[in-house]
Amino acid sequence: MEYQEFIKRTNNAIINKNKDEFLLNNENKFLRAKLILQLLKNTSQYLRFFDFQNNIIFEKNDPCILIDDIKFKLDTFFFLKRSGSPYISEVKNTISFIKNYEINPEVIIDLGACWGEYSLSLAKEFKKTNIYSIEGSQKNYEILLKNLKYNPSISKFVLPYNLIISNQNGIQEITNEIATMNTVKDFSTDFKNYTTMTSSTLTNFCEKNSLESIDFIKIDIEGSELKLLNDLNNLSIKSIQIEIINYNPENDIIHFIKTLSNNFQYVKYDNLKIINLDETINLIKKTLQKKTTIDIFLIKK
Repeated sequence: MEYQEFIKRTNNAIINKNKDEFLLNNENKFLRAKLILQLLKNTSQYLRFFDFQNNIIFEKNDPCILIDDIKFKLDTFFFLKRSGSPYISEVKNTISFIKNYEINPEVIIDLGACWGEYSLSLAKEFKKTNIYSIEGSQKNYEILLKNLKYNPSISKFVLPYNLIISNQNGIQEITNEIATMNTVKDFSTDFKNYTTMTSSTLTNFCEKNSLESIDFIKIDIEGSELKLLNDLNNLSIKSIQIEIINYNPENDIIHFIKTLSNNFQYVKYDNLKIINLDETINLIKKTLQKKTTIDIFLIKK
């Protein structure tokens, strides 16, 4: 078989998900090798041209990016956007916060874990800490499981859950994409690709897992954070990182911030300085006028 004909037949087999035994036989081993080598060379040329700085490796033929020696499966272009500088995870700021305020975590909840970037990075930094990694989207959750599998030396204390944490126990609908911004139906009425998932309150989750206290919880749940107000005030929680998103009315966001201030002090995300309630409200208002989200830390009073 000619090389170009081999390429065409291979592409057709891949598109049609057809295991063409002829392409796999010993007679075609050199054509297979030639094609694979050419594809790898082409990929290498693109990576060099775009000055891509992170290492790309293959784990069981799945492409993965290495970030701080942690493998993340590449099912999305999210990690591939940088040129001239490596991708640096924002979890480094979270680690600085936890250390700066001497939280010494034994229990961490990563709520809205997505593909496990925070869970794995925190597991690497804080050895033997139990990390409850909760993701609502089934597609994201499947990638999370693979990332845990590909990092066995640091993932043994990461406990994954495919679950929506909200203000009700039962079921809810959530968008189901390989993406960082999957939302429950409340905030995405124009979107059609929903899946039904089990829903639980944070209090119920803690009771089921015998969690009497939480040392640190990261909350990134695309607008549903306001539904956790009662749980966050009533549970024993030392510290929080929360992403506030502008899907909710400003008055509701301010009420949420004011109510939490009864039990928590606010810490500015960039410099880790404690700020008062008025400063926090002004910062959130100004930021959400320019950007979709703002992250802020909270520490128990």
